[in-house]
Amino acid sequence: MADVAADIFKQGQIEPFTRSEPASIAGRSGQAFFAKKSYGGSVNFMVVLVKIDATHIASSGRVARDGLTAARLAPVNELMRKVRIIGAK
Repeated sequence: MADVAADIFKQGQIEPFTRSEPASIAGRSGQAFFAKKSYGGSVNFMVVLVKIDATHIASSGRVARDGLTAARLAPVNELMRKVRIIGAK
């Protein structure tokens, strides 16, 4: 899925991802990819990709200002944990 993540960041004119780690969407295992871009201040991008089946990938993303504390990111991270995939087997 690294090639898909690379394409997502490239299409968004964002630098290539610098790291990845295991992640999930709705309990489905996948990978999170991280990159940064400067807009007068640094912004962090996270894209989570999970394989649904042989031809489908689900994605979820987060964009946050660089330097936010874990406490400031907690509400959005909690919301992301509540995302569900409907209609996929």
